[in-house]
Amino acid sequence: MTNASPATTSPATIATLIGSPGCGSAVIEMALALTGLPHVVEDLPYLEPGAGRDRLLALNPTGKVPVLLLPPVVTGGAPVVMTESAAMILHLADMAGPAGARLAPEPSSSHRPAFLRWLLFLVAEIYPNITIAEHADHLAVPADTIAAFQAAMAARRDDLWRMMAAEAGSPWFLGERFSAIDLYLAVMSGWAGGRARFAATVPELGRIADAARGVPQVAAVLARHGDPDEVPDDAGATQGTTSGETA
Repeated sequence: MTNASPATTSPATIATLIGSPGCGSAVIEMALALTGLPHVVEDLPYLEPGAGRDRLLALNPTGKVPVLLLPPVVTGGAPVVMTESAAMILHLADMAGPAGARLAPEPSSSHRPAFLRWLLFLVAEIYPNITIAEHADHLAVPADTIAAFQAAMAARRDDLWRMMAAEAGSPWFLGERFSAIDLYLAVMSGWAGGRARFAATVPELGRIADAARGVPQVAAVLARHGDPDEVPDDAGATQGTTSGETA
């Protein structure tokens, strides 16, 4: 269920996902769809001043999405607020019982160490590279050096993707084991230059991202989000990047 205004939950709802169209909250929306956990999705314009932005800031002072609202600890209390998408993935995998294996290998699985390593690599190394470059004009970067700064960040990002590609399996990142890493690739491959550039830079990861976009639940979420695919401008920078949220 999606809702552009504050979501109305039912007793069966175990999570409300606050996100924004075209943003990385799509990863958590996919995770919820894959596990079948009862949830609602509330879309907010995370950068647009107004009531939606105010609501987001009250929940997450960084002003970023996704935000996950979970049932209160005490009946009648305030919802439990989660930020940080990797934390959400691990929590949802735990909550979903056997279906959680679609997101994360069990602790006893031989895939678990690689899963944790590369999940955190995505959100701690690659994700900040995208968001910092995207918002360089809001940082203490001199205006006449922004283009050079963004180009340097893009080169570093390519190196990071290549490090990850060197460890990629097939048909999924963990080989025969599908995981949330494949969801991140499906979404992030369309950012910071777009899918064609991503596939040319890291064809191994491009193939995994394409395969993940073919999973019905993933395809449905991407369709709702407009399946963002950015293209570089003439100077090689990207236009309208859509990361803009908590990794």
